[in-house]
Amino acid sequence: MRRRLILSTVVTAAVVSALAHGRAPAAAPTTCAEGRIAYAGSDGMIWVGHADNAAARPASSISGFSPTWSPDGRRLAFRHLDASGSSVYLVNADGTGQKRLTAGTSDWSPAWSPDGARIAYSTLRDNQQELVTVAPDGNLATVLTPGQEAEYPAWSPDGSRIAFASARGNNYDIWVMNADGSARRNLTRNPAYDMYPAWSPDGRKIAFGSDRTRPRPSDFVEQDVFVMNANGSNVRNVTGTRRVAEGFPSWRADGSLTYVRGNDRAHPPTFWSADANGSRAQSLGFGGQFPAWEPRSALGCNSAPPAERLAFVRDGVGGNFDVFVGDAGGQKAVDITNSEATESFPRWSPAADRLLFIRGDRVGHGTIVVTAADGSLAREVVPSLGDVRSASWSPDGERIAFSVFGARGHVYIVGADGSGLHALVQTTLSDSPAWSPDGRFIVYRQEYPENDELVRVRLATGAVRRLTHTQAGRNDLTPAWSPDGRRLAYRSDLPGRSAVWVVDSDGSKPLRLTKEGDDVGFPAWREDGGSIVYEKHGALWSVRADGARPRLLLGDAHFPSVGPSTPEREPSLLRISARSRPGASTIAVSGLLVAGGKPIANARVQLRLAGLGRSVRTFTNGRGRFKALVRRRGAGSPPRSLTAFFAGDSTTLASVAFRRVGRGRG
Repeated sequence: MRRRLILSTVVTAAVVSALAHGRAPAAAPTTCAEGRIAYAGSDGMIWVGHADNAAARPASSISGFSPTWSPDGRRLAFRHLDASGSSVYLVNADGTGQKRLTAGTSDWSPAWSPDGARIAYSTLRDNQQELVTVAPDGNLATVLTPGQEAEYPAWSPDGSRIAFASARGNNYDIWVMNADGSARRNLTRNPAYDMYPAWSPDGRKIAFGSDRTRPRPSDFVEQDVFVMNANGSNVRNVTGTRRVAEGFPSWRADGSLTYVRGNDRAHPPTFWSADANGSRAQSLGFGGQFPAWEPRSALGCNSAPPAERLAFVRDGVGGNFDVFVGDAGGQKAVDITNSEATESFPRWSPAADRLLFIRGDRVGHGTIVVTAADGSLAREVVPSLGDVRSASWSPDGERIAFSVFGARGHVYIVGADGSGLHALVQTTLSDSPAWSPDGRFIVYRQEYPENDELVRVRLATGAVRRLTHTQAGRNDLTPAWSPDGRRLAYRSDLPGRSAVWVVDSDGSKPLRLTKEGDDVGFPAWREDGGSIVYEKHGALWSVRADGARPRLLLGDAHFPSVGPSTPEREPSLLRISARSRPGASTIAVSGLLVAGGKPIANARVQLRLAGLGRSVRTFTNGRGRFKALVRRRGAGSPPRSLTAFFAGDSTTLASVAFRRVGRGRG
């Protein structure tokens, strides 16, 4: 009798949108999703068209590079190169009115200011490229970077700052300065070739091209597109297709990214579009160089982007704590519970469409309540284990981790609808569970004989790891994950003194952010990962993630939770299947990744066998499909399951369960 390994597929569609709860996602304004694109065509001319390249036509009668739009969408500035050198030209978007703006022979990379009053460009002065601004009529030239090499300027959406690339030795870094050239600051500080900065429409992020994942400096030839916060933090590769170059990033008015993929005969330059985190990448079907989208101001959608929302607790009805919701500064706060009970520990769902909090007769004693963001549709989630102390959402918004008084202080997981209650691990005297953004871990506070420490459990295996090892008598409490999952903020206490700390997610590099004082804690990360909101003496404060610039946000407030402003989007769906021959040490895995029925190309997928200490990484092709071989340990009993995570939206996962099936001879 021979036996073979059969793998039955179980698919989980994890949604970071309100579709999971029965309503359509909020769409960006139609005009923001449309708009025109200007680019350098394969014929060397400046072209203007739409995302589908419909009705595309040349806008220049001479060769051009690096087009930039006027804020009203009526004109373009671009670089022209001929035998006499390089200079900046202007042309109407319909191809009329072409004229030369600068008289130099080494002028390039123009960028139009958001108010339309100035054009920044790079010019040769004192044997190096420096940044200059000039009025659109060619007058009022001002040097911004005397004595510093500077190229490829990019204005912030509010016009107050300019990002640019600056050479330092054999590499380029991304810098930022005030619009008058003051307060220049290096953002990247990497021995790589960082170029072509581009501000996101909301001014929170900067995209750029870099070869930092490549073995040698290469300009655009082997670059990837990276995105970082506007302060230089949280740098991440959002393309990473390895042997294919990606660069020249440009933001669309709706907040998505466009970039050029390919730069050789095998990979001709093609425009690709993706979400800001690199997910849902797909080809636009045509190509060129230096894409530039029509700005928000030209499309009638220049309203401010969605702001982060802040949930917190303060005195409400009858002097008891109620849950309030306001903007990220705590202004215009509204009491959304307005009850005579005591509410505490509010937490936003990942899509910011719901809140959970604890309702009872005192703080941290009661039942989990889930409501809509405005406080409506309130319902209790009743675990029937005793008073709940604290709770948090899973990244897909479908489950809740919580701790209770009594029941030996275990951490539990329950569905947001109250189903599927089970203990996480055999914890004792623990609380404050917090789910990692990729859904793989939960961190919580664990009581030890001499103090309290932070502990992390791996959900796939149940493996527990102690993260902090502080001195006797110091307690580490209320952990909160950074948006990228790389760090944890927490409260660390000595008798009568407390402070906010951060530590890497593996427990390394602890750093104290605030001065030790009384009643400091309950940290919550801002959406960009660059700063943290925390409670201090019954008020909310903010501090940068490096400990700089602590400042008061809001008085009379407790237990902050910052809701993301990321627009809701269509669900991602991941399907996998697997096959293994009898006695084989590898399992062949294949799968498909789609969003809204469309394939997600160039996406990283991580595969992990239950019990295997490492993961295998693979990438989807242009049709959203992927293949990989996963090696299992030995030829003994097969593993229980295999799980796949979509790295661009780590709440999307799928798993296969393994079973042995008998088969007759022959």
